[in-house]
Amino acid sequence: MPPKRSKVDSIQNPTLFEMDKLEDAVRFANSLAVERPYYEPGLLLGTSAFNAAGWEGSFYPAGMKPRDIKTAISYFNQAIDKDPGYALAYAGLSDAYGVLAGFAAPNDFYPKSNAAAEKALELDPTLARPHASLAANKMEYGRDFSGGEAEFRKAFELDPSDATAHQWFAGELGYLGGREQEAIDEVSRAQQLDPLSPIIG
Repeated sequence: MPPKRSKVDSIQNPTLFEMDKLEDAVRFANSLAVERPYYEPGLLLGTSAFNAAGWEGSFYPAGMKPRDIKTAISYFNQAIDKDPGYALAYAGLSDAYGVLAGFAAPNDFYPKSNAAAEKALELDPTLARPHASLAANKMEYGRDFSGGEAEFRKAFELDPSDATAHQWFAGELGYLGGREQEAIDEVSRAQQLDPLSPIIG
């Protein structure tokens, strides 16, 4: 009997059987009656090769405990170590640092989030999510509301169906005051785009 492989090892070195199961899971997720699937083929796999460490990190959504977010950061860093040109890993790293900054040490984590977002955009200027991360960071950390809103608008221009970006923008608008209806419209849009999200919900 072969030795049992750990979860991380099996994801980092997927067998053909595991890849087939992953494809089945992707087909199932995409068959659900939602406007935007949780996974779009090719999006998390990157452009150069399947990068399991970055893929694993993407399963740690915003809103988890700090230790879980730190685990995601570790996975994204593994992905970057394997492929320094993997823009999506930098985008995920930016999201994770931005969320972690909400728990502690914003002076440490917001700059790390910004640096990762800027690196992602340097590698792939067509990515929308790094603009959303920069937007949230500008508004929350830098108190640059007009600059943050401009970054959100750029994110929506590149990907109008990013439910998380709409959720983040709704939150920022809610803090501003006087723009409550816009905040409600944004969170409604986020819920339409991702009705099964336990975070947007």
